Amino acid sequence: MRILVVSDIHGNSTALKEVISHVSFDYLWVLGDLVDYGPDPGGVVDLVRELDPSVIVRGNHDHAAAFNVDCGCGPSTHELSVLTRSKITLQSLSRNDLDWLKRIPLTGNAELCGSKIHMVHGSPDNPLYGYLYYHKGPAILDMSLERLQSPEAGGSILLHGHTHYQGLIHYRDLLLVNPGSVGQPRDGDNRAAYLVIDVNTDEARFVLGRIKYDVDKSLKMYERSGLPEWATKQLARILRNGKVD
Repeated sequence: MRILVVSDIHGNSTALKEVISHVSFDYLWVLGDLVDYGPDPGGVVDLVRELDPSVIVRGNHDHAAAFNVDCGCGPSTHELSVLTRSKITLQSLSRNDLDWLKRIPLTGNAELCGSKIHMVHGSPDNPLYGYLYYHKGPAILDMSLERLQSPEAGGSILLHGHTHYQGLIHYRDLLLVNPGSVGQPRDGDNRAAYLVIDVNTDEARFVLGRIKYDVDKSLKMYERSGLPEWATKQLARILRNGKVD
């Protein structure tokens, strides 16, 4: 059995289609942020619904679009978030699409080979907005993971997104895995990022993957968006370079 785990698609249907066409999988898990920043949020929502993921959690951008609230994202991309939400996301999604985003749960759980898996977009203590950067040090990780480590609510594996940084670390008695961003990587590698969990009878193997997609095709889709030139140039830099700065 193979499980494909994706996160932070951000309206980039070109990147998502590249991943699902080249990665074989039996089940799909989605860790949030289907919309904003990218040129085709409607296409992403349609495709994800068609794929019918067995687990899906809501991201902060899904929440912002569905409930008409601020995304709570970092200052370096906040203006782009607000602009693309108003000019693209809310112009592309139907009322039914937004209602579907509203119904996506904030957390998900599963069990594989005797290990409990907890899934959020951000962090266990703050599913929508919490950032788990592995390089920030143990104090921040301990605070964010405290709830997960409690016997009654925890799991031995955490899958999360939100940072757009792909990574896998063992921390204390936990395995933390971030599949990275499909549609807008920011860790210096502009290829679409994903995770495959390869499961056999008594073992689950976690394999991080990257795949090149047609960035120019994604950028061309912005032509009818009505975004100002500065915004399209900044979005192009992020997609081409795989980082914000």
